[in-house]
Amino acid sequence: MKHWKTWGSLLMLCVIGLSGVVAIGQETPEQNRDGFRGTAMFGATGFNGGYLKYTYSVASPASIEPSISTTEILPLGDGTYQTSASSTSFVTSDQVGLGLFGVSMFALGVRIPTVNSGGTVDLSPLDSLAEEVLAPNHVYLLPDGGNLKTLETGEVADVDVVYGIYTHADYDNVVIHLAIASDLDIRNLLPMFPYMDFEYSTAGEAGEEHFMRFSAVELVEFIWEP
Repeated sequence: MKHWKTWGSLLMLCVIGLSGVVAIGQETPEQNRDGFRGTAMFGATGFNGGYLKYTYSVASPASIEPSISTTEILPLGDGTYQTSASSTSFVTSDQVGLGLFGVSMFALGVRIPTVNSGGTVDLSPLDSLAEEVLAPNHVYLLPDGGNLKTLETGEVADVDVVYGIYTHADYDNVVIHLAIASDLDIRNLLPMFPYMDFEYSTAGEAGEEHFMRFSAVELVEFIWEP
């Protein structure tokens, strides 16, 4: 089952605490053959029971240290689940803000700077590859005209991944480094890729471009007991 499209348009949620958009307890429209309706977690739709815990590290230029966001789902044995989500951030006093789960509303929409204007970059074109087993060292053309160039395989938090670089059709000044879970079941459990690193550039003198790191998300813990 696909979930990339659900959160694909919200690519820049990585710069806020992931627990700020928890949607635990919502039922998905799809029902499996055992009658269990999946629990919606940050837009992910692949949960079909068992114990699940994942922790992400979220780094951005505004943070003193990467923030840590954890979600844990514990089966209680009677058909119900205990769900917990937490986020820890390290900021200066002038960066402390009040909001839902510590996330102020302005942070829910982030725009990537361009030379003359800005725009919101999303991952929705990658939805065409959501159910595909990705091969390393391959270029996948996407429906919007962009592409995903896969690199070597590796591991992130003991999860097998394929590394790659996503090029958006409309933003050639944005570089997105990804690690995508190789196992489709695990891929559908995670609300974000195991690793995402965003860089953007603005034109310098004589048309030179200088790439700067915008933010990064990394899976640092993953436990799944079906």
